[in-house]
Amino acid sequence: MINIKKVFLLVINLLALVGIGLSLSLQQSQQADRILNNNGLSPKYNVYKVSNNKTIKELITDLNKYPNNQIQVHLKSKYDTDRVLIWANYTPSSLPLEKSSDRYFSKSDFTNQVPLAVVGEAAKNNVITYQNHPYLKLDNQYISVIGQFKNSAKAKGYYLITGVNLPTANEKLKNYIISVDGLSNKQATTLAKQLKASHKVVDYATTYNRQHGINPTKKFIFTLLCVVVILCSSWIWGMIDSNQNRRLLVKRDIIQFLVKNNIFRFVMENLILIGFTYLAIQALCFFLNKQSLLGLYFIIYLLECATYGLSLLFNQRKDKNHAKNTDRV
Repeated sequence: MINIKKVFLLVINLLALVGIGLSLSLQQSQQADRILNNNGLSPKYNVYKVSNNKTIKELITDLNKYPNNQIQVHLKSKYDTDRVLIWANYTPSSLPLEKSSDRYFSKSDFTNQVPLAVVGEAAKNNVITYQNHPYLKLDNQYISVIGQFKNSAKAKGYYLITGVNLPTANEKLKNYIISVDGLSNKQATTLAKQLKASHKVVDYATTYNRQHGINPTKKFIFTLLCVVVILCSSWIWGMIDSNQNRRLLVKRDIIQFLVKNNIFRFVMENLILIGFTYLAIQALCFFLNKQSLLGLYFIIYLLECATYGLSLLFNQRKDKNHAKNTDRV
């Protein structure tokens, strides 16, 4: 016989799980758009302006003193708004590329001696093809193009790699606005002193959220509310099962109790529900990291089981206390 109360609780859990999945998808979608708008840099990074004759090579040498950090540097030319030099000590995340054969820069590229470029819409006219391979023509130089940004990407100009083994390493820092991503506050301040540069911290996430009317607190509160609803549902479910278990044991029908083991049914029904919701949500919605959704659902499932178990124990203890009081009377 179908228990209408439990069906209702399952529907409530399903709606709450869908709400959590949609909230996480929206958050990650906005995060992806923010990264795209910020040309691949994280929400917080440091901007430096140098007025002396220090070179890019000296900057990279200083940054190599922090091998445990994932550091990315964007050097935007003050005189050519389409030109950006990039260096990183890891393989940075790629912005959207035009073709599947295109690629973004990898960690090994920054230590090689071959200059490479990824170009956007504004640099297309400077790209020529020779022996079926594209090259970016700059001041009588031909730089190998390994990728092209999608038209929708915010990177409209061209990105060139730089590194201590490349000719651009000898260029002056004062010709660029320098964005450094991946340093701690202390490291960023130390670097400013070494470069003798002005320094400020940019919180792009706050600016972006304000411009687009995004309120992360509301999403967090909504997600938390959905979790609370699921836990309350699990507690009520435990109360219902506690009453059913009591009736079965009073009848001393152990076989029927085992067949209708409510704990096993709760565990399996909610596991199937979470599995189904995960597969549906991750297939229909955007996620930067699908593992984060799976991990969140797994934590919620453990909390559900713990809440259900506590509800059974609480009601069992309450029944024992009631029975003792009845015996005394």
